[in-house]
Amino acid sequence: MHLFSLCLVQAKILYCKKTGSKVCRGDLIIQLGTEMSQNFFAAKAEQQRRSVASPAPPAPKPSSASRLVAQHSHYPENIPPTPKDKPYRACHVCYQRSVKDRGGQKRIDCKRRETRFWCPVCKVALCATPCFQDFHSRKNFL
Repeated sequence: MHLFSLCLVQAKILYCKKTGSKVCRGDLIIQLGTEMSQNFFAAKAEQQRRSVASPAPPAPKPSSASRLVAQHSHYPENIPPTPKDKPYRACHVCYQRSVKDRGGQKRIDCKRRETRFWCPVCKVALCATPCFQDFHSRKNFL
């Protein structure tokens, strides 16, 4: 709340300097809240209009460079459970690193690191740290 309050004070100072008018802090807070909510609901309505008009784009493949773009919302989530097995999968990054350490040969004795997290956009199981960040921020995560 302290940081938010500081931001409001700075916004008031900038507003008064730019417009040359004085406004009380309470009126400025009400005005900012009204404008922010209007912008939010307008953007939400536009997003719903777009989603109804056109089908959702297919999820990008893990090897594509779109996993590095910040415009997608890539957040770790728990792997959804299935009726037959536990929600654990092998971490994609850990597995690829262990394969690379063995000279690129896929062997049965590779060390698998199980994780309960995945990226629902990329459809890839990843350890929460550091593999999730490595996978989404480095082109060559190995």
